[in-house]
Amino acid sequence: MVGNNELKGYLGGFDLTDVLQMISQQQKTGILTVKGSAGQISLSFRDGQIIGIKPDMANQEFDLEQMLKKSGKLSISRLNNLRQEQIHHHATLEKMLVEHEIMSAEEIGNLNLLRIFEALECVLRWKKGSYSFQPTSILHETPYLPPQPSDFVLFEILRQMDELSVFEQHIPSVNSIFEAVSTFASEADDDLFSEDFKERLSIEEQHILELVSNGCTVQDIIDKSLQGKYNVYRTLHSFLESGIIAQKGEKSAAKGRVSGPGRWHGLTAVGFCLLFAVFIILSITAFTPASWLPVQIPGHNQKLSPSREIIAKYCQQKNQRYRQAKSLLNQ
Repeated sequence: MVGNNELKGYLGGFDLTDVLQMISQQQKTGILTVKGSAGQISLSFRDGQIIGIKPDMANQEFDLEQMLKKSGKLSISRLNNLRQEQIHHHATLEKMLVEHEIMSAEEIGNLNLLRIFEALECVLRWKKGSYSFQPTSILHETPYLPPQPSDFVLFEILRQMDELSVFEQHIPSVNSIFEAVSTFASEADDDLFSEDFKERLSIEEQHILELVSNGCTVQDIIDKSLQGKYNVYRTLHSFLESGIIAQKGEKSAAKGRVSGPGRWHGLTAVGFCLLFAVFIILSITAFTPASWLPVQIPGHNQKLSPSREIIAKYCQQKNQRYRQAKSLLNQ
């Protein structure tokens, strides 16, 4: 503890979590700034509740403008026009977004809350750095963000970090690419089946599955969906467990190409034999009359859907998780 009740320290252990708990329990008002090699994050507190976030990261992570640009909600030209209006009207970006009906106040509030969760999760993973809490009444208040109890936010983040460690075992890289698992079906059944499956998913799940089908990497899905890393990983993990999606490969960061799981340094003699066998089988299949085949092969433009068994399994697991969460809340 230093002059003017300012609190300072270095990251490591649970120091930062202790500071957040202290701010909540003592209902502190001021600014908490956490610094690391990647930049710094400042959080404003009023009576122990988080009311604002101000990121200053080298890669502009957690910046509202950058998140909207990556998601496709804001083009560069539209953003430049909004900036000019901001200067003229002395308004915030959030206010411009609402006035131009680009986003609702509720959507912006949820996105700003997501930024706080993502930023705090990031700094809690830092092993080196420093923090300081400065009591002050001059605060940075983020527009449309309802005050958030810091102890609740901390509890949720720690819980999400524990679950993420499990999800990351099945989704090892943000460059991973997945694909929807499809089954062959008649065109009439397929249309009805697709609508039935779509109704069973939330809007957020539908968006993620659509991005998967478009060949997006995990990082692309995080950026475009605006749902945050935890929610994207949780949904992808549920899809994987249910067999709705499967890993297709991984996008090479250097050349932007997709490679299969694992590292291939060359084909062995066994590999050549397997490839030759596959070539023979495909050649035979190509010249086999469709009437000889046990299933109907759809055309390239025919939409494919997951099987009924996969959907039933996914919905069963989803309902089970809801029941578990409800029982925990009632305890």
